[in-house]
Amino acid sequence: PLSDPDDIFVARFSPDLARLTFSGVYGSSDRDTVVALEAAADGSLLVAGDFNKRDLPATHELGPNLPLALNPFAYVGRLQPSLPGDAALSELTYLPHMTVADLLAHPSGDVYVSGSHWGPNFLLPATWMTGIQRTPGGVNDGVVLRLTGDVRRVTSGTYVGGANGENAAQLAHDGQGTLYARVITTDPQSFAGLAGATVTRIGGSPRQAILRVRPSLDIVEDVVYHGPFFAQGMSVSGNGAVYLGATMPATTPQPTNFARGTITATAPGDNDVYVQRIDFAPIAARLTLLGPAAGSAAGGTVLRLRADGYTGPITATIGGQTAIVTRDGSLYRLAAPPLPAGTSADVRITYGSETITFAGAY
Repeated sequence: PLSDPDDIFVARFSPDLARLTFSGVYGSSDRDTVVALEAAADGSLLVAGDFNKRDLPATHELGPNLPLALNPFAYVGRLQPSLPGDAALSELTYLPHMTVADLLAHPSGDVYVSGSHWGPNFLLPATWMTGIQRTPGGVNDGVVLRLTGDVRRVTSGTYVGGANGENAAQLAHDGQGTLYARVITTDPQSFAGLAGATVTRIGGSPRQAILRVRPSLDIVEDVVYHGPFFAQGMSVSGNGAVYLGATMPATTPQPTNFARGTITATAPGDNDVYVQRIDFAPIAARLTLLGPAAGSAAGGTVLRLRADGYTGPITATIGGQTAIVTRDGSLYRLAAPPLPAGTSADVRITYGSETITFAGAY
């Protein structure tokens, strides 16, 4: 810890909560915050928040160099509980021009962070913002970034917002790879930058938008504008149902127009706890056959397949013969048998309960 008392404290307990198995204090010489903490598959801890001063040395600093007078500084870190002392903070990456609200460890191994950018004079690097909305829609937009699993590099990002200020406050996934974002907004209009999305409006006077997003961040399947109250929590089930929880002030009109459950009236001045489920229609994965890759199998060619929105097992046939399928990071590799010169074959892919054929693709 440094001199300021408001540092970041992280603790890990045994499953029965009976023992403290790890604790650490980290921070700058000013007040610091931690807003999200998640256990990674390798046993490390991912942590994100803001430092008010940048005097804790970073292992990686992404984007433009920032004057030390500017604050706060968004950060993403990785803690290794097996390492002693300050060495446990094995990765510390500063992110420019934004404030972090949430962090998500994705099944693909990537790490997502969300929040909002500082304003029109502090844009995020254009090389990051390759997603569906590449420029802000207003003064302060929500932001979603995808980082590599070691949190050393941003691979894609998108702004999310309309004319008013927004904050991408919460992230979740459905276990199959599809990403969901809860974006706080007071904009009554659509987010113009999210072209192509299916738009639904629930209730009145939107206070948040629920987005269903491809992991690549370049496609938004659905936008649900939701009101008239702010949700405080969001959870997504394995079948894609989104649950929202909120405390609804008595002064807020109760949304009987879309409630299927029972709403119990309360005396004036009381607050109700409100839980709502939003069901999204199933979406099919977008499969893209990328063509040959380096390597061969039995004299044949290795084809690459990208499946956006799906991370489960697949089977494949090429020209009616079974292909050997392996994973290569975020891609699938299909070991194709050799074909006679001058001939072609169909590539048939089965994933989940769906089958798609690329005619004459090989």
